[in-house]
Amino acid sequence: MPDTNLIMRYQFAAFMGCKVATAAGVYAVTIGGTLASGDKIKIAGVSVTLDSTSAASANAAATACKTVLEANENVSSKYTITSSTGVLTFTEKSGHFGAGKPAAS
Repeated sequence: MPDTNLIMRYQFAAFMGCKVATAAGVYAVTIGGTLASGDKIKIAGVSVTLDSTSAASANAAATACKTVLEANENVSSKYTITSSTGVLTFTEKSGHFGAGKPAAS
């Protein structure tokens, strides 16, 4: 069954003369600095509170964030998420091209 939301977005964008994203966007969120237990990282509206294990390094924090974000349907439905050396990489999934970089703080 076709994704009717995607079809409607494409038709509206074409009608308005807008460009429609036809390729997956790839976005990086880098975690760095001094981390401590209790610190909060918010990505795509999802908050992750670090514990002593996840605050041990940027790599551990990125891994913890990846786990929580993948469990969140709103995020995992739009992006494939990878984690390496303190960097989270978000690749837009088909049907969500043009979603843009998730906000991070």
